[in-house]
Amino acid sequence: MTEEIKYTDHLKLRISLRGFPEELPLRVYKEAERRFYDEKSGHFIALKKMFYAGRERFIIVVYDVRNGVVELITVHPISKRQVEYRVKSGRWKLVE
Repeated sequence: MTEEIKYTDHLKLRISLRGFPEELPLRVYKEAERRFYDEKSGHFIALKKMFYAGRERFIIVVYDVRNGVVELITVHPISKRQVEYRVKSGRWKLVE
């Protein structure tokens, strides 16, 4: 069964403002190396290391699952240090 995946208006705006390729958030979501639940925001996080803007970096996609529909909310690069801090502090809990 294929799940339904939607881009929110906010995500579309972020793609435009940050100059991301339109398919990048979907790729990060589908190919995530790790997934987390953000205790502070109540959203899920998909994380993938990929080549973007001239170098390899971590990219996250924030998403929710509602009524069987995955809503991709936003996308942005994040440093390894930020990821480590959020996991160590307990804010991000590993999923799967």
